[in-house]
Amino acid sequence: MKFLALLRSTSPAMFFYALVVSVVSGVSSTYVIKMVHQFAEVGIETDPYFTPKFMGAVVLFGITGVLSSYFISVLTQRMIYKLRTDLSSKILNASFQKTERNLDKILPVLTADINFVSASMNRLPPVVTGLATAVGCIFYMFYLSWEMTLGSMGLFGIAFLINYVALPYLKKYSEAARDVWDKIHKNFEGVVYGMKELKLNKQHRENFIETSIGPNCLEENKYRVKEEVLYAVSSRIVEMILLMGIGLFIINMTSISWMNKDEFGNYLLVLLFTVAPLATVSGFLKHIKRTQVSLKKIDDIGVNLVIEPDFIEEDLDISGWNSDSDPLFSFKDVYFSYDTNNEDKNSPLDQSI
Repeated sequence: MKFLALLRSTSPAMFFYALVVSVVSGVSSTYVIKMVHQFAEVGIETDPYFTPKFMGAVVLFGITGVLSSYFISVLTQRMIYKLRTDLSSKILNASFQKTERNLDKILPVLTADINFVSASMNRLPPVVTGLATAVGCIFYMFYLSWEMTLGSMGLFGIAFLINYVALPYLKKYSEAARDVWDKIHKNFEGVVYGMKELKLNKQHRENFIETSIGPNCLEENKYRVKEEVLYAVSSRIVEMILLMGIGLFIINMTSISWMNKDEFGNYLLVLLFTVAPLATVSGFLKHIKRTQVSLKKIDDIGVNLVIEPDFIEEDLDISGWNSDSDPLFSFKDVYFSYDTNNEDKNSPLDQSI
């Protein structure tokens, strides 16, 4: 994924540390779940070190969780800093005409898109920890009962497939809403910079709201509602499938030779602990698509603002300049032409000051 590549390129060492502590946090969480399962199955009398091991795992989970958040937060802020400075550099070094043509797209990217990428990256620590916890729990579930785990993995596979099918549509609506946001931002600029003219003309003011701001805002709302409803539908279908799968296990328990009530109760405890971190990871998929849309907008602006300086900077030789008789600066053969198909150059300007 592109945003992970961006994080890694920002600081490979810190990215590695963040990954390690996130995995350790997930493993600690899995160990706590194992200890809870052990208590439910045989009690704590068989293990004299149950309390220190349990408390140690909880403390380790808390410390590594905080470290994971710290490392990823530092990485995120460095990445956002680099995105902002690189884009600002491209804007200032690109030709004026190219910057002017993309002005209505530049400001939304500098504000909305980069801020959304930052907010999405801040969600990574619990997602990485949740993923590590889910993987650890799945391995433990295989240890408890590989037959039931294969059935559970089938349910998880169906849930993943539903999310996978829904993701392109989520991205489609997110892209459409983001394109409309460019128009809305341009409308807001018109409100701010054209406030005086709008206030002087009531009809123009009302027409601007009714024909520009209102329709664009309604269009963005339409796409955002579709995006949220689609995400809610896919999430609820996944939850229903998981619950129905557990129900099928319960209903058919008596007819399955390799499963009894006690074993299933112990297995179900671990399975329910696994669903929550998987839900966290699944919920992040929506933000991944919106983040990809924002990163694409940032890339598009970068491509559009390829550094094409329309002037050449040279060091001036002022050794022969006479302050008493020579002008401070002078123009000679200066002209400007718009970059259009029909190039009309103005007459050269000669002027000395």
